[in-house]
Amino acid sequence: MSAGTLPPVLEAGLKVSVELNGLFMPFARALKSLERFCRPLLVHNNDSTFEASVLGSSFLIRYRERNLMLFAKHQLGQPPRSPSDAMLAIFGGKSKPSGLGPSGSGMITFDPDYKVYEDICVLEFSPTEDSGEIDPLFCKLLPSQYVPIASLKPESIVSIFAIGYPSSQTAINYEEIDGELRNLDIACRRSVVYLERTEPSAWDIEHRLPLQLLARNDNEMPEPDGLSGAPVFVVYQDVASQCHIGFGGFVTEASKAGRFMVYSAHQIFPVVERFVATPYKSVA
Repeated sequence: MSAGTLPPVLEAGLKVSVELNGLFMPFARALKSLERFCRPLLVHNNDSTFEASVLGSSFLIRYRERNLMLFAKHQLGQPPRSPSDAMLAIFGGKSKPSGLGPSGSGMITFDPDYKVYEDICVLEFSPTEDSGEIDPLFCKLLPSQYVPIASLKPESIVSIFAIGYPSSQTAINYEEIDGELRNLDIACRRSVVYLERTEPSAWDIEHRLPLQLLARNDNEMPEPDGLSGAPVFVVYQDVASQCHIGFGGFVTEASKAGRFMVYSAHQIFPVVERFVATPYKSVA
């Protein structure tokens, strides 16, 4: 399904406002707004023909005046790439995008339950003279907007969806001139995948929320590679029938059969809290 396409269950609610970033707006506008904060995870290559690679998806959040990128640690590969290789693409007018490296990283240890959080990675980005202001690139999230999907009543859930960058929709464009590759460019196309809750199984990864592809004929499952790190959102109604959008977590694994393993928001929030309260390892 192409980005921005709404499932039938939401089409009737287009005139209903949802709350996002402290503002109330039509759902279609909120979805477009969210897409700005869902980025491919780019890493810089030192010894490669190509300057950058795409290692899945990520989510940009702003919390307590800190600009953070969330994704799954395993996306850095095995053996893992250094977090300092990650980049935030900065688009400046008509010029080609530049890459801003992180100012700090965190893979927070929680004893004795560290294993619960072992695949959560947080990077912080700070503006430089070249990058200019970067705060608008990050989605402001309040603690109340971290919404554990499993705790919601089924009848209150309007929609669950993930926004990510499947590898099959990433293209590397270049020109070969005199035997050399020039004018390299990476084109990434995002996908919106609609999901629903499902029962756990014996094969699920521990400490993950299982979701599955929404059973609907036009809801196509993209190639799962590249969806790790894709943020998951939930549209839900409160007791007054007002719709809200909450951050439900991010994908750690997805299968071709349409089953998704998700780090839930209630697991991610303590890591974000600990990150902003703990001196992190500088990667500068």
